[in-house]
Amino acid sequence: LYMPEKTKPTRQGLVGLQNLGNSCYLNSALQCLGHTPPLLPFFLEGTYKSELNLQNPLGTGGVLATKFTNILTEIWSSQQIHDNQDTSVIPTVPVDLLKDFKDTVSRKFPQFSGSLQHDAQEFLNFLLDGLHEDLNRILRKPYLETPELQGSDGEVAEASWRLHLARNESVVVDFFQGQFKSTLVCSVCSRRAVIFDPFMFVPLPLPSLFECTIRCYFVPRTSLPKKTPYLLRVTRAGSMADLKKVLLQHLHFPTTINPSFIFSFVRAHRPLEPLPDSTPISEISTIDPLYAFEVDDVQPSSIQLNTPPKISNGPPPGPPGPSGPPPPPRGPGAPPPPASIKGKLPLKSRVVV
Repeated sequence: LYMPEKTKPTRQGLVGLQNLGNSCYLNSALQCLGHTPPLLPFFLEGTYKSELNLQNPLGTGGVLATKFTNILTEIWSSQQIHDNQDTSVIPTVPVDLLKDFKDTVSRKFPQFSGSLQHDAQEFLNFLLDGLHEDLNRILRKPYLETPELQGSDGEVAEASWRLHLARNESVVVDFFQGQFKSTLVCSVCSRRAVIFDPFMFVPLPLPSLFECTIRCYFVPRTSLPKKTPYLLRVTRAGSMADLKKVLLQHLHFPTTINPSFIFSFVRAHRPLEPLPDSTPISEISTIDPLYAFEVDDVQPSSIQLNTPPKISNGPPPGPPGPSGPPPPPRGPGAPPPPASIKGKLPLKSRVVV
């Protein structure tokens, strides 16, 4: 952090910004730029005044840069002396100063007027662009045609950057802009063209956990099923087939035995549809309990569940005798037929969740 010289130990710069009503996006961008080391001396020491471009029609005549400097000065001129154990951050920047800055931004970029919520990165993009135009050292931008550059990548990159600086040169360009390299290859003649384009932001996805832990209950194929919980660590990019392999490692079955499992969620003591081996781990719920039923060698596609069956204590009912009455015809409002399960599932005991 940029720390102006002070004789007393203070926590300079740790100052909160008052929320103006859904203005957290604005406060986030200001705090981000207000703690960017290369920018602070440029604004706080008054260097920006000599680079104000008052004639640029794309800027605000230096108003935005001046208001931005007022915010930074207020943040870094705080004389508060905090106790070492005090971790609070007090919003001491005057509300009127923030409102004045927001009004200036809204006049330049009307989409940020009012009290609606906005994206902080989008606002930061517009704010940096406005500051760049206010501080652009190019007073008269020349008209330039984009030539077809030849040479090595380094030569083309340098020539492209010179063309960019011919119209855009400011402290924002110095610290926040670079070039992307893109290669185009003609599908007909295989001609290769290399282009370098300026950028100010590099969007990156937030890193997600490569692995996750799934709580799974194993129900063996015995007369007295007893569920055993296991915490299975699997990769999020995997599938249910990978979950089966991890479960086998926890069960320590003999190598001569190759058991089969049916994975299913259970709600209110009722198993839901079996999960195919191709089901992605990323789609597995972490709320409902997942069960692994040991079964005979059977494919999940051969198990059909019309409705979630309730696992009862008695044996499955047999077919009706020849002398029994035929089932009554079902009308349009009759309930669906009971679930039919093909395959040998451990249905002799009720699964207690």
